[in-house]
Amino acid sequence: GIIKVVPNVYYNGKNTQGNEYIVKIDKTAPEIINVSTRELANTISVSVEAQDKLSGIKGYMYSSDGGKTWSEITTNTSYEFTGLDFGTEYEIQVKVVDNVGNEVTESKSLSTSKINAPVINFTPSASTNQNVLVEIKYDDIPSITKQYRVLYKNGTDSGWLEYVGMFEVDKNATVYARILSNGSVATS
Repeated sequence: GIIKVVPNVYYNGKNTQGNEYIVKIDKTAPEIINVSTRELANTISVSVEAQDKLSGIKGYMYSSDGGKTWSEITTNTSYEFTGLDFGTEYEIQVKVVDNVGNEVTESKSLSTSKINAPVINFTPSASTNQNVLVEIKYDDIPSITKQYRVLYKNGTDSGWLEYVGMFEVDKNATVYARILSNGSVATS
């Protein structure tokens, strides 16, 4: 609401009326117009559209654990939660705070994509005295890194290499495969 303030000053036995001031009192929370989200393997992106017609918006806070912990207040209307677990449900909350401390919160239950561990196929698939071809099947998910590692019986270790297609290994080798996505790993 609006309040008109007119101070009266009593000084040296005289009562003097001061200038008139108009004061806006903002007891109204901001309004969230829209919250849009995008869920990936282990990332959830949030964008918020909000308004506050009286004191204006001070900033936004974001939570992925139902409001137990919050990001620092920011003027960014978008936020990305990274390093989340694959195939897990999260209670995403957006809090909008105006310039006098009024706030409003909106919640959404969202899940990250489930990623299956890579599947390693050998050709021939039966025991053999020959080298074998290795093909690794990965889930088709954007922004993942596909890697493999070969450990040979003599102790040689290839280290993690980027998978680009079929490759040949010694019959006595052990092959591992993994998917990396923003700090999370799925291994087979």
